[in-house]
Amino acid sequence: MMKNTLVACFLVLSLTACASSSSSQQKNLTADEYAYLGVQAEKKAQYHQALDFYDQSCQKDNADACFLAGALYEKKIPQQRNEMLSYFTKACDANQAAACYGLGNIYRLGRGVEKNYQKSVQFYQKACTLNDYDACTNLGTMYRLGLGVRQNSEQSNVLFIKGCQGKSNVGCFNLAQSYELNIGVKKNLSTAKEYYGKSCDLGYQKGCDLYKQLKQKGIK
Repeated sequence: MMKNTLVACFLVLSLTACASSSSSQQKNLTADEYAYLGVQAEKKAQYHQALDFYDQSCQKDNADACFLAGALYEKKIPQQRNEMLSYFTKACDANQAAACYGLGNIYRLGRGVEKNYQKSVQFYQKACTLNDYDACTNLGTMYRLGLGVRQNSEQSNVLFIKGCQGKSNVGCFNLAQSYELNIGVKKNLSTAKEYYGKSCDLGYQKGCDLYKQLKQKGIK
């Protein structure tokens, strides 16, 4: 009986020591290691634990982890907008393109904040400069519609070209419309068909539909 008690005590002490050691090691992880643990926790739907790991990584200046924390708040805890904005802003300040793009969307759509097209344009511009091609496309749309910036169809097409070259399917689609509808460029249905086709190849159904329409009309 005494032996069993001693063995049990030894096991408890060993497990406690291991847990203590594991906790101590966890406090000394690198930013990338914390981010990895966050990704794994998020895959298991352990969202609060994931946020804790992302936050630890973000505090160590991992901009990608800051973005992941903000994105997780946006997807799973949308009522905590201030937290989401805080993480996205920190990431964008560190030149994390997707975070800047996210902020552009937030201010364009008024998600938890007052709509502000000027701010949206600023964030899209920064994200586009950092080669987020969907941001280039959205910025092009802002120029086309004159939202938060002086309307400029030619500049919108320049941005759509960059977006399309970066495989933004909507960028290719918008550029096709420019050529079909004579928006900032000379009307050219063949070129419009080409860009509708590219949009379709990138998975945009509207591009497929309009490509078929032009093809049925005999446009080469």
